[in-house]
Amino acid sequence: NTSYHRAVNNLKDWDTWDTIPASIKKFLEASDPKYAPVRSEEFEKMSFRIFGVMPGFNQSAKLPPAMKKARELGFKPVILSDDMMAVEAAPAGRYMANITRTIERTGQPFEPTCALFSSGEMIVTVGQEKGIGGRNQEYTLCAALRIAGSKRVVIASVDTDGTDGPGVQFTKGPEGMPPCFAGGVVDGYTVEEAEKAGVENVLAELRKHNTSPVLWKAKSAVVVRQGISLNDLTVALVME
Repeated sequence: NTSYHRAVNNLKDWDTWDTIPASIKKFLEASDPKYAPVRSEEFEKMSFRIFGVMPGFNQSAKLPPAMKKARELGFKPVILSDDMMAVEAAPAGRYMANITRTIERTGQPFEPTCALFSSGEMIVTVGQEKGIGGRNQEYTLCAALRIAGSKRVVIASVDTDGTDGPGVQFTKGPEGMPPCFAGGVVDGYTVEEAEKAGVENVLAELRKHNTSPVLWKAKSAVVVRQGISLNDLTVALVME
């Protein structure tokens, strides 16, 4: 029952309770134990187990090996934030892009060649739009618009469990597009490539949160095997 109450409170906290269908409200308010999460005593009677080895509760465990790899490739690794939680993805991507362009232009606040890391879990407020996408895709596509024309910046952002948003399960996407992406990787040519591939207006698609088809057509989508979640991983490279 606690799970139901938490769901109701979250919907009310985000001012969405009055916008959801009456059938969902009725289901949540009924708090029927039959549909509650599996209790520990029920799980113990099941004929299978799931085990996982986790590095404590350190959700930033992915950063050290990623930074080590960047250093091996000749980039100075810098952590900008390991707690990018509940911030809008598009503005965050635009801000990261602005930082890279400043570095590219002035060598401040970090001297190229550098790799800027951040981690957390951003959000996308979709409103009434019905585009296909996810927070990491939104982050990278917005960044791509800002770094368009740059020859020295690459920005990538992925969900470590391989599933960044619902994908095409509920909405038809371009032919051949996988069910869902992990995120995207973009550079100064991404917007141009998307337009060459038939995207009429990248900014308009971004505003509709329809980022997956754009990144797919621009060959900038990241598809990986689905696995365990250690929050998202974002890296921006600024080269000499």
